[in-house]
This record gives sequence, structure tokens and C-alpha cells, in this order.
Amino acid sequence: MHAEAPGQPTVGFDAEKQDVVLRAEKDGKRVVVLRRYEGARGAVVECDVYPVDTMRIEPLRPGPYLFEGSEPATRFVDEVLLALEYLGCTIS
Repeated sequence: MHAEAPGQPTVGFDAEKQDVVLRAEKDGKRVVVLRRYEGARGAVVECDVYPVDTMRIEPLRPGPYLFEGSEPATRFVDEVLLALEYLGCTIS
């Protein structure tokens, strides 16, 4: 797992509460960045999605996804990563 570079802007992300940051790449191009952290009302998962079939530079930002605790948030992240691996992505 690799953390995002310091100072990189993210929407609604509190770096002090971060506990997981993962990247998925395909053919050397970033596809998804997932961030999981503890929020005021439970665990939060945010993601940046970089569409591979467009010229779009800025990522799409679906979510954030709120979970009652870290366990369901971790299961959600694990399922997303498994799906990305099935699609041929490399996870780091």
C-alpha cells in the first residue's frame, strides 16, 4: 500500500484520520484511488475514478460511502479491489 503524496488535494478527506489508501492501475495508467478513514459518523470510503476511455483529466468522485464501522468499510474496499483485479488492474 502506498499513501498519496502530501499536499495532494482531495475532497472531504481528513488526512489525519486516514488508515488505507490504495491505487489500481491498468496498462500503466491510474484507474482508481481508494481512501478509507474513520469519520465522525463511522468509516468512510472515498474514491477517485479515472475513466480510461475518455480524454478526461480530472477524476470522477462517486460517493463518499459511509459505513457504520471499519469492518463493513474494509469488506467494501476488498470487494472493489477484487473486482478491479478481475478486470486486469494492478493494486498497490
